[in-house]
Amino acid sequence: MTEPARLEGVPGRYWHRLEDGRIQCDVCPRYCRLNEGQRGLCFVRGRQDDRIVLTTYGRSSGFCVDPIEKKPLNHYLPGTPVLSFGTAGCNLTCKFCQNWDISKARELDRLQDTAAPEDIVEAAIATGSRSIAYTYNDPVIFLEYAVDVAKVARRRGIKNVAVTAGYIDAAAREELYTFMDAANVDLKAFTEEFYKRLCTGHLGAVLETLEYLKQRTKVWFEITTLLIPGHNDSPGEVGLGCPVRSSGLSGLLKSSKKPPLISIEEHLPPMGCGPRRWNRSTNTAPW
Repeated sequence: MTEPARLEGVPGRYWHRLEDGRIQCDVCPRYCRLNEGQRGLCFVRGRQDDRIVLTTYGRSSGFCVDPIEKKPLNHYLPGTPVLSFGTAGCNLTCKFCQNWDISKARELDRLQDTAAPEDIVEAAIATGSRSIAYTYNDPVIFLEYAVDVAKVARRRGIKNVAVTAGYIDAAAREELYTFMDAANVDLKAFTEEFYKRLCTGHLGAVLETLEYLKQRTKVWFEITTLLIPGHNDSPGEVGLGCPVRSSGLSGLLKSSKKPPLISIEEHLPPMGCGPRRWNRSTNTAPW
């Protein structure tokens, strides 16, 4: 039997050893429990030499200069360019993912550009970008890389923007948002059933992130939800019963018009995807 390939990468910061000898990754609520050589569900974090390593550090799936509104952030540095980049993999398995070719990639499939944190910040300055967005997949799973870039960016006067699903454990969450200035949180839906069925995750963990951002940080954040007819657009979900509204966050909500790109499409009614009389966002600017 051939030996499995070594997992090359930088040490991760969030894990602990279990009594049965496995190591548990603690960066997100999946808490993957790994034997030597195994990868977590995100595929980019794994166990090597009795520790968790991040295999995508310093490597990107691509770079692009976007308007900040494309993140989407409607009330943070409006009209300014943002340098966007991401890596590969994801810690959710959304059947309606818009970036499936990146989030479902298997490391080398999509990682083509090599860039140290200093290189990314220099690129942001050279392109006139006011901020750097950690996007395309989720900065949660490349946390060590994102934080190192963000530290350099902050020293150089560049703002940091997390585009995230908010599926992160408490300790890792505190570190990530210590270095973020703004965030767009992709709230997939408003019920535990939806998260379990279509994302194999839990709504509660995302709500904890939203409450943390509002109550314990100065991070400017907005919430975006892709409304999918027949799945998360009922009046009961987006009306007064929405758990986000009950958390005092309703002023930050907005809906997305982009259609999903993978397997859920075949289950949609003929009307397709789009917002249904629901578009709320804050009108208070942070700058």
